[in-house]
Amino acid sequence: MLSTDGETLSSLGLDPQVTRQITLSRALLRHVLRTPLLERPLLGNLQAVIDYLANEIGHCPVETLRVLYLDSGNRLIDELVQTGEVDHVPLSVRAILHRGLIVGAAGIILAHNHPSGDNAPSRADREITRTLARVGSGLGISLIDHLIIAGSQVRSLKAEAIF
Repeated sequence: MLSTDGETLSSLGLDPQVTRQITLSRALLRHVLRTPLLERPLLGNLQAVIDYLANEIGHCPVETLRVLYLDSGNRLIDELVQTGEVDHVPLSVRAILHRGLIVGAAGIILAHNHPSGDNAPSRADREITRTLARVGSGLGISLIDHLIIAGSQVRSLKAEAIF
């Protein structure tokens, strides 16, 4: 329910005050989960990153991509959000790295969800991860991890030595 937007809640026939309370609760939860990401280096607080991303995209009904851009101190400096369809989100290595160059990123964490509930990486997930790591490295932008989130389950492609 927390990942449902205000329009959808209203269309369900909920009382406007209930809709407002749910919307405000979501905003508060998002703030509470995002604050640790802004206060200290992300790599020292990987669980906060996972909690934030799982809350943001874990239960979305369509594939959603998040790219966290980090400075040389591993602090969050920018974020890209892109939504797609039920089983696909457009992903452009060029666009991701271009934005990284513009914001001066030294590293990125890529995450996307699988609404199906299965967090196993597809062949396309593996290929794009390897390409992003290889090309990014040549530009001085390290791929720190690629996380696949299905509900509250998170899978790290780095931990699986995909790249």
